[in-house]
Amino acid sequence: MTKTTVVTDRGIPIKGERRPKTDKPNWTSLSVDERRKTDIDELMSQSFYLTSRQIQILQLVAHGERYKEIANKLGLKESSIKNHVRRAREYSKTLSTPNLIYWALKLGRIS
Repeated sequence: MTKTTVVTDRGIPIKGERRPKTDKPNWTSLSVDERRKTDIDELMSQSFYLTSRQIQILQLVAHGERYKEIANKLGLKESSIKNHVRRAREYSKTLSTPNLIYWALKLGRIS
């Protein structure tokens, strides 16, 4: 007998129920190379959208400037710069900032 899984609108299973299995790989079970491959496949299959502020900040990061220097240059707090980079990383599903910059350069979003 199988349990019927009841899930709320946020995708959270109701207490006592099991989450439905997905086709997505479990990140912890993948090697670094497999993660990169999955990362690449996901990036190439979706549109790689960045806000104008994220593009501006990533260009400065790509040119080797530190977050504190970027914050002073743009008149923002260092934490705001970190948040812009973090959100760009989360949206693009990249594992690291260098990987994000690599793909932004490769896809022509920054120069």
